[in-house]
Amino acid sequence: IMINGSSGIAVGMSTDIPSHNITEIINATTLLLDKPKTSLDELMKHVQGPDFPTGGEILSNDSEIDSIYKDGTGNIKLRATYQDNKKEIVITSIPYQTHVTKIIDQIYDQVSTKKLPFIHSVVDDSDQDNPVRIVIKYKGRSHTADEIMSHLYLNTDLEKNIRVNLNMIGLDGKPEIKNLKEILAEWLKFRTLVVRNKLTWEITKIKDRIHILEGFIIVYKYLDKIISIIRNEDDPKKKILKLYKFSEKQYEAIINMRLRNLAKLHEKNIVNELKALKDDEKRISKILGSTLQLKKYIKKELSDVVNIYGKDRQTQINDEIVEKSTEIKVTQPTIDITAVLSQNGWIKFLKGHNDDLSTTKFKTGDSYLTHVYANTVSDLAFFDDIGNIYNLDRTKISLTRGNGEPLANYFVFNDGISITGIHN
Repeated sequence: IMINGSSGIAVGMSTDIPSHNITEIINATTLLLDKPKTSLDELMKHVQGPDFPTGGEILSNDSEIDSIYKDGTGNIKLRATYQDNKKEIVITSIPYQTHVTKIIDQIYDQVSTKKLPFIHSVVDDSDQDNPVRIVIKYKGRSHTADEIMSHLYLNTDLEKNIRVNLNMIGLDGKPEIKNLKEILAEWLKFRTLVVRNKLTWEITKIKDRIHILEGFIIVYKYLDKIISIIRNEDDPKKKILKLYKFSEKQYEAIINMRLRNLAKLHEKNIVNELKALKDDEKRISKILGSTLQLKKYIKKELSDVVNIYGKDRQTQINDEIVEKSTEIKVTQPTIDITAVLSQNGWIKFLKGHNDDLSTTKFKTGDSYLTHVYANTVSDLAFFDDIGNIYNLDRTKISLTRGNGEPLANYFVFNDGISITGIHN
């Protein structure tokens, strides 16, 4: 549950368990198996923090890692990682459960609203070898790659807070928020029971097979006599059971033997199989009869899993104090404009303060309603007929060609609208 993670919500409770590195979790589990009195702090030396398949970087100083493993709840601040390649930013990993396409759209939104006018292009270069590779090309020398990324961390999904709630159903069937040691200790208890049941099942099957093979060995020893009894007696079963002390299971196996199994070579194979099974029986009995041997068996299983599936962390832990993300303030040149509103609620922005609007063209069936003088560093305020106010952010103001745009692209109106004011 810690390695794969889990999230969901039920009536009155929820769970948010992030994924973890398999090697770290197994190393901590093995330590607890060897030393059941291991402290929580010692376990946390092995489990550094969550590990997400999409990589990213956990900001340790802005995250509650200690709280997560000691109390079972907390927050993780996760952000993308990048490389600065001179006028080119290459994002190499992103926070878990974010999407490259959405992030690119968010960056373009910052460009279109003139918050990052110096970004030239954003390209998705992800492929099989580079699952995440977003290339941002920028121009000018006014801002560094670090400043641009700081702005994007604040305004896009390149940085996000992940809520952690280690709420799970335990062996008692009840949901509970557990700390790291409680989770690992309960899993070891569960695993010990599973391994014991598995080995008990195996040794039962081995004993059943040994019992049958021991019957076959007797058959080979007295083969001619047993064949004679089967051929000549009216009730061979009764006589064979009496003479050779076979059990019902042995007798059924003997009766169902094929003729080709009576060959000398097959007898040798049975002897070898019987020896191997008795060795296995002895080995498993030794494990089941000793708590220490059972622990060694579980430890060996865990070690094999690490050897096959273990890998380095995908999500790095940044222990340095990282400055809070800041927004880039772009100074826009002040340009005088005339905002013209039509009867049908279309808005257009003309350069300069125009007194003569007689030549201004509108859509067919539409005409002039009102206008107001403004500039590109002012916000426009609109009032409807019942007194509601609507503010148009200055970043959405740009010189217009053609008929302009309907105000419905910016606002949802309750009634007719007109331009009645501007504020700086």
